[in-house]
Amino acid sequence: MKTIEIKTNSSDKTLLLGEKIGESLYPGSGILFYGDLGTGKTTLISGICKGLKVKNRVKSPTFVLAWLYDGDIPVYHVDLYRLGDYEELENIGWEEMVDETGIYLVEWADRFELPYTQKAIRIYIDYSENINNRKIVIKFDSTLFEGLNKLFEKT
Repeated sequence: MKTIEIKTNSSDKTLLLGEKIGESLYPGSGILFYGDLGTGKTTLISGICKGLKVKNRVKSPTFVLAWLYDGDIPVYHVDLYRLGDYEELENIGWEEMVDETGIYLVEWADRFELPYTQKAIRIYIDYSENINNRKIVIKFDSTLFEGLNKLFEKT
């Protein structure tokens, strides 16, 4: 696993980072997001969806549990915060979300164990020293995500 640490100092920079990440994804990709409330998980996901040319407005799925966004590739945006266990996620179609035709983005991925995510990118977002700053740690297999690897070789 390759580990990259990036600091952003505004939501615009977080969106731009997300856009670059989104441009490097391909069908079958998945990202698991970890971070406290308000750290910017949905902001980063908005940027990722922009990079994936998603046509819908990105919204937090906290109360609906999952959104499907239309783009060149279907994107599933899932929030585990209100789910108690994997069975609840399975009931809303998890196995369809992780198939090889779409991309899945999961907020609050630390709520419970998620099957079919061994190859997923993991993104950890934390508050930094300033209220607008974020520390973003990205862990991924550089052989599976060559585009992402190339993006971070430049930085």
